[in-house]
Amino acid sequence: MMVFDTLVGSADEHHKDESVTVVKQIRELVQQRQSLQQDQKSLFVQPELLTDSRDIVKPTNLNLSTMRQTGKQVLLDTTTYPEGTDQRQAMNFVRGLARLLSSPEIPNLGLLQCLGVLRLNEDDGRTRQFQYIFGLPPQDSPPSSLRGLLSQPSPSLDAKFHLAKSLAKALTSLHAADFVHKNIRPETIIVLEDANKEKSIPYLVGFESLRPSEARSSLVSDMAWERNIYRHPSRQGLRPQEYYTMQHDIYSLGVCLLEIGLWSSFVEYTPGVRPGTSLPIANLLEKNNKREVANDIEALLVDMAKTKLPSKMGRTYTEVVLSSLACLDKDTDNVFTNSADLYDEDGIAIGVAFIENILMRLESISL
Repeated sequence: MMVFDTLVGSADEHHKDESVTVVKQIRELVQQRQSLQQDQKSLFVQPELLTDSRDIVKPTNLNLSTMRQTGKQVLLDTTTYPEGTDQRQAMNFVRGLARLLSSPEIPNLGLLQCLGVLRLNEDDGRTRQFQYIFGLPPQDSPPSSLRGLLSQPSPSLDAKFHLAKSLAKALTSLHAADFVHKNIRPETIIVLEDANKEKSIPYLVGFESLRPSEARSSLVSDMAWERNIYRHPSRQGLRPQEYYTMQHDIYSLGVCLLEIGLWSSFVEYTPGVRPGTSLPIANLLEKNNKREVANDIEALLVDMAKTKLPSKMGRTYTEVVLSSLACLDKDTDNVFTNSADLYDEDGIAIGVAFIENILMRLESISL
């Protein structure tokens, strides 16, 4: 099938308008959540709201449970704050996201509706773990992670484009609400079938590291390679070089879009955890210089996008992936180099460059 990339004239403006609409919608929801009196009601709920059943969504840390009164299935997403985290700040982070996601309109923007939050592992009146309760639409089959979906036969070209566009829309929504995700990878993307079972609809979850964009992140991370391949080299290692910004989310999105385009999982879980066959990094991971490893893997991902994506997904999709992967590189000519471009007239860091150059370009692709 031939892919025709359209980025001209009125069509370009039409898709730009669609992208800007996403931002307007999420901002309206933010304003509504802030003004409604009902938001004063606590979003924190008691464990008795759910049954005791827990089913893990492999290979993720997400769980499925059931609402005790209604019997409806829900998704449980756990976030853990490290020791030393300010308790009031953590509560504010969790409350802010839960309040935003409590709107019934939020699923239209690529995020699941939050029905409440559980406090877990309370110690001396302090809570280090919280569990978001997300509502799920009725469906015949259980939800899957994008990681699980990537292990199945490749869907149609149209279905892959739909996945990519929906995922970009979800990240746009989160950034428009002034949050950064910090943990975007196929394990934190839940995929549901639409009512007609014709398309897979992705939803961003896995908010274990999420915070408001203005809140400074710690320069602490981990050494898990299966997470690091979705992190820009500047955010890898036990002592990352840079504080986390929205551009880091965009880089992670680019890696996921590369996997969707190639329809190949970069991580395999049986046996153990190992690189997928399409990502030849086993020898790289044996090197002692982890900073060098990080840069080598980034270069490999860029090369894969340049050489393998065009024939599968077309020129525009390839440009989107390359722009995402280059969004933090100061020595390249890309729209993300100037941080001033990431603020609009309202002063909200939503990544206008991302809206116009990622989501708009994805929306413009025609088959």
